[in-house]
Amino acid sequence: MPVSSRRSYWIAAPLLLVLVLALVWTGFWFYSAHAADRVMAAWIEREAKVGRVYTCASRTIGGYPFRIETRCTDPTVELRGGTAPVVIKAREILAVAQVYQPNLIIAEATGPMTVAEPGESHPLTADWSLLQASVRGLPSAVERVSLVVQGPKLQRTGGAGPEPLLQAERIEFHARQSADASAAKPAYDLAARIATALVPALPALAGRPLNAEATAVLSGLSDLAPKPVAVRLREWQAAGGRLAITAIRLQQGDAVAVAKGDLALSPRGRLDGALTVTAAGFEELSRWLGLPTAGQGGRQAGILAGLAILGGQAELEGKRAITMPLRFSDGTVFLGPLPLGQIGPLY
Repeated sequence: MPVSSRRSYWIAAPLLLVLVLALVWTGFWFYSAHAADRVMAAWIEREAKVGRVYTCASRTIGGYPFRIETRCTDPTVELRGGTAPVVIKAREILAVAQVYQPNLIIAEATGPMTVAEPGESHPLTADWSLLQASVRGLPSAVERVSLVVQGPKLQRTGGAGPEPLLQAERIEFHARQSADASAAKPAYDLAARIATALVPALPALAGRPLNAEATAVLSGLSDLAPKPVAVRLREWQAAGGRLAITAIRLQQGDAVAVAKGDLALSPRGRLDGALTVTAAGFEELSRWLGLPTAGQGGRQAGILAGLAILGGQAELEGKRAITMPLRFSDGTVFLGPLPLGQIGPLY
């Protein structure tokens, strides 16, 4: 072979290889994008069967060459499980999966979002600086779900102007399969946190921000597949499901409260179980509960003594605290031996 021909061969061969690889990768991307579209269509169909109907003004797929992006403009969700349907609308949802990791989907929603019954003139309106959700696993076997909302604001619109209901710096929720879970004994680790929350409708939470976080283990839930809430709770109760609360912490100003315990549902769908609550900063705690404060020190001291008798004295984060046992028996709430009230059925 002449020298010039050999030189041309060694130049052309790598270019040809790159071209072949590009064609193969393009075919693989289009195959994966088509498969992702089928999975999404199946998920939408399955959701519709349980009363959650998802529609988009338009749905497109892109992201070539390394990502698969599904963009849904003007998304609408109609929830048909209650006495009247509820319609949720947003501006856009963008869901992204990497070609090499198709079982991890990250989605972002663009607000504002409205929540209303058909024909309602004063819908709820939610907005945020960032709303991001992620799901790992297959639609039939979800392994992990996360939701993070930065700067959420919730208000009700009306003729007199918007009525603020909630605002916070950050809200997040995470659920994943427990490390020691099995098909025979399913369990999920749960974690939630809310930072710097204000609830103007509640005087105790209107001007002083609340921070809260919680962790728990949920057992008895066979999967995370979407189902109507009432159906899901009935199945959970029938399976002997329990919510083991490993830690709850609430903090507002000088007041701090922590709790742990175990909750379940009775056959009538009412709360069963017990929580041990330890609280410090009684001055601020009194405002939460509507109890006498510093100007009524004698009454406050008497209430504090009564709670200490029902529970016990303790120390929490270096502060004097009281421990209160809360018990739930088929929906009836007890503080020690004293009944406080009744919680209705959850289904």
